[in-house]
Amino acid sequence: MILQIVLDENEPSIREVLNCSTDELIPMLRDVNGSTYLPVNKILKPAERQSTPLEQMKEVASALWSSFQVTQLENGSIIVRDDGHLLPQAKPVLRDIARQIGVNPMNSMGNAKNTRSLGSDIIKALG
Repeated sequence: MILQIVLDENEPSIREVLNCSTDELIPMLRDVNGSTYLPVNKILKPAERQSTPLEQMKEVASALWSSFQVTQLENGSIIVRDDGHLLPQAKPVLRDIARQIGVNPMNSMGNAKNTRSLGSDIIKALG
């Protein structure tokens, strides 16, 4: 299995890029100056990857604040609904909720928490 670390709005997530046997992988590998690599064009295009749509993922935790519902999905993603409508960006609303309820938006290293950490902390605080 080959995994890719993706940064979206400085939020890391891990995505499976290729899942095949060693026998299937070896013919795709190339040797360049003594180094082995997998050419990018050998990896499946995003449209060919199978992923579960958000609406089909299981909700594992949720909390309400005002008209907002903050939900954690089985893959760790955080979504926010306002009066039942899914918001395209969760982080701005999460920052506002965190400020209102006293959840620290910074991690132990002094950096802004990513959406997953902030959303999880908000759900716990609203318990």
